[in-house]
Amino acid sequence: MNTLSFRTAIHSCILKSLQNKLIRSTFETTNLIQTREYAARKGTRERKKKGKVKVEIQKVGFIPHNQRNREKYLASRPKLKFDDSTMRDPVDDVFVMNYYKWVVYPFQEAVQCHRETHSPEIYNKPDSDLLVTVELNMQGEKKYFIIKYAQ
Repeated sequence: MNTLSFRTAIHSCILKSLQNKLIRSTFETTNLIQTREYAARKGTRERKKKGKVKVEIQKVGFIPHNQRNREKYLASRPKLKFDDSTMRDPVDDVFVMNYYKWVVYPFQEAVQCHRETHSPEIYNKPDSDLLVTVELNMQGEKKYFIIKYAQ
């Protein structure tokens, strides 16, 4: 046998085997694809349309940037003022402050108590500073004035 004819015989065998494999693979893939030769069941399209509920988007008016998500921001913000409303009222003059409500004195009485404790008989510092915690609510109604101007 000639070497040239031997090569062509090998090439032809390889080509035939590749073609057979290719044809088989295309037949196998076509079997995987679902094809129908008949109409779909009656009412399937309507049933699918009913299943798809259209979500209506409600349009909201313009909200200024400082009011967007305000409730969420205020809820997540830590409380600055300690809430002792659940604690008991102090019964005596001497008590542990962690377990009872904080005593709030009127201004004149607080100044008088400060003078007594800093008198020459006790601390002997009559000119000492008075440390005061004052809480003011300065929030009022906002009024916007529009000034007319000529161009």
